[in-house]
Amino acid sequence: MRERHRDECVLVGFSTGGGTVMAASGWGEPGRKMKVAPPIPGSYEALFQETGVARFLLMFPRGAAVSRLPGEPASERSIGFIYDPDADPSNHYLRARLPDQFDAVIHFDRTRAVEALEESPPWLGEPAGRLDAARAQPY
Repeated sequence: MRERHRDECVLVGFSTGGGTVMAASGWGEPGRKMKVAPPIPGSYEALFQETGVARFLLMFPRGAAVSRLPGEPASERSIGFIYDPDADPSNHYLRARLPDQFDAVIHFDRTRAVEALEESPPWLGEPAGRLDAARAQPY
């Protein structure tokens, strides 16, 4: 987005110390509620959790001289469509400097997984487009 739209977009990252997320264990697998593993020492998530503040917003104004956060660059957890809380933590962390990546970061000490309003193929593990017409429901 930044490459294509430069100053016409705002990049916001999200962070959590723990809780639950909705994700799949692998590509093509159904989403399920998973517990978020505790953050690794030295990561942004661990640093944010150590503040004792349950939720906050960090803003990094473009063009402003943003002083370094303690320990930067640091490990940043990446949880997306795919997440395996039992995998080697290095599978879900990357080295980053948040002010170079985002305009703002919203941190929640604990998250709660999203829940489907209705069960549709992606939530049931069926490939999109292969839903039986007899079971399809109009919106």
